[in-house]
Amino acid sequence: MRTRCAKRCLRAAAFSVAAGLLAATNAGAALRPGPETLGQGQREGPLQVIAATSVDTLSLYLIAPLQRGLSYGTAAGDCRQSRDIERKVQGCTRLIERDGANAIAYFRRAEAYQELEHHDAAIADFDAAIRLDPAYASAYLGLGRSRQASGDLAGAIGDFTAAIRLNPVLARAYVGRGAALELSGRLPEAMADYRAALSLDAGFEEASAALARLEEAAGRR
Repeated sequence: MRTRCAKRCLRAAAFSVAAGLLAATNAGAALRPGPETLGQGQREGPLQVIAATSVDTLSLYLIAPLQRGLSYGTAAGDCRQSRDIERKVQGCTRLIERDGANAIAYFRRAEAYQELEHHDAAIADFDAAIRLDPAYASAYLGLGRSRQASGDLAGAIGDFTAAIRLNPVLARAYVGRGAALELSGRLPEAMADYRAALSLDAGFEEASAALARLEEAAGRR
């Protein structure tokens, strides 16, 4: 993943450099004397123009775009895979500030907020991701988890149900809904969801343990 990120970041930086070189050349050429002031047979090439261009112009058209390209690559890497949660939040925030329609950045920042147990912020970001991409099943799954952690069991059940409707083989959504149903006292429905999760992933330990617990409790009654 880091290699792919590095390649993308380098491509972004290279594009910024190329665009900056072209812009700096054009800007420098606009400020340079016209061809009538050159000696007969003399022509200025791009490198000559750049060499004669002011530092301020080069900074504006070349250095600044390069810095922006590298900054974007760093932010994208932090948002996607940083193990430092605060840094992940900061990276995703920079992406969102640059592109407010980036559903994935909202989703990843919401996941980071969940790890920090900032569930109100997570709910807001999951909602934003869903507004941008209404078919984002994983965002509904995350939203359900944060609603459940906030005590909104009915809302959580609705979110998990939406995730299942969008992705019927998402075993984690069945487990999430099963847990919310269990906390709501709807035990037969919870057991059905745990069984559904196990039918999709027989090795899902959380579903297996929850089902065994409920079956044992039902046997004692």
